[in-house]
Amino acid sequence: MAEIKLIGMALIMVSAGAIGCIFGERAKREIKILLSLSRCLMMFESEIRYCGTTVNEICARICAGGEMWSDFFGYISDELADNNSNTDIGMIWEKGMKLFDISKGLSIEDKEEFLRFGRELGSSDRESELGRINMYNDYIKGRLSYLEKNINERVRLCRLLGVTAGVFITILMV
Repeated sequence: MAEIKLIGMALIMVSAGAIGCIFGERAKREIKILLSLSRCLMMFESEIRYCGTTVNEICARICAGGEMWSDFFGYISDELADNNSNTDIGMIWEKGMKLFDISKGLSIEDKEEFLRFGRELGSSDRESELGRINMYNDYIKGRLSYLEKNINERVRLCRLLGVTAGVFITILMV
């Protein structure tokens, strides 16, 4: 009986530690997602600045580019191409965010900013669009700077909390 209890306690500690590691990896994934989004924004900026390409065409090019956001922008491109009812791009953008997991890796504030960016996309002249893209790209760069500076501490904290929670639960069992 004591052996089973020891095995159970060990499994609880290992499981809690693994959960802490998973949350640490989630923090690292957020950086990768934002880096990929930043590359997509650079493509938006260069396509609008130098080619005057439409939002639909830019989304299709990003989809073909193989970024983490390819499925999302492919969806946006398809919906804009099939947009017979003239649905607002903001509605399409918001629906795409709900459908694809990539946006779920963002913090609440990042999701709100991304949604705000998408709602206003393609609604003004070239210079205003470029200004909006640059403003959002600056926001992304600031978030990346903050996250990269604190990533090691966040990962360590998640792992420590996982192990500590496992030890706490184990102590409660005894």
